[in-house]
Amino acid sequence: TNAGVGSGGQPWHTAFLAYGPELLNGPDRARLMQRSVGWLSWLGSSTIQAQTTSVANGSTITYTATISNNGWDPINTAVVTATFPAYLSPGSASPGVNSVGGSFVWSDSLGVNSSKSFTYTAQIVGSLPVGSVISQTSWLSYPQHNILFDRVDTLNVRPDLRSPA
Repeated sequence: TNAGVGSGGQPWHTAFLAYGPELLNGPDRARLMQRSVGWLSWLGSSTIQAQTTSVANGSTITYTATISNNGWDPINTAVVTATFPAYLSPGSASPGVNSVGGSFVWSDSLGVNSSKSFTYTAQIVGSLPVGSVISQTSWLSYPQHNILFDRVDTLNVRPDLRSPA
């Protein structure tokens, strides 16, 4: 995959496959296509990232979402749903982000070449082994084009050097 900005200032995305997706089994092929179409879509340059790369048990993680419309028309309704596995408990979120059934949901319109950013937090529940990977999945969609894809942010659990051995 590759992305950039053209001479006219318009962003572009492209994806080349070195193999035929028909070589993948059905569920893997469907997942590849869902993520590829999402990346190529008008919301494809959107990002959702934790503000750190590793955390200790019990930590609160802050995520920043930047949702961008790189299309040539406004998006009437863009939706982001941040979901959490059992080992993460949702905390607080920016105004305009709603708590719905254990997830955070943001929904708004996006003009052409515009972005909106918001933050939300989650706390690690219980104790995870050092080196564990914490995954938080957010789903992005816009019904205008029937697009639904995800962004997965991962962190590693590091030792808490402040606690007694």
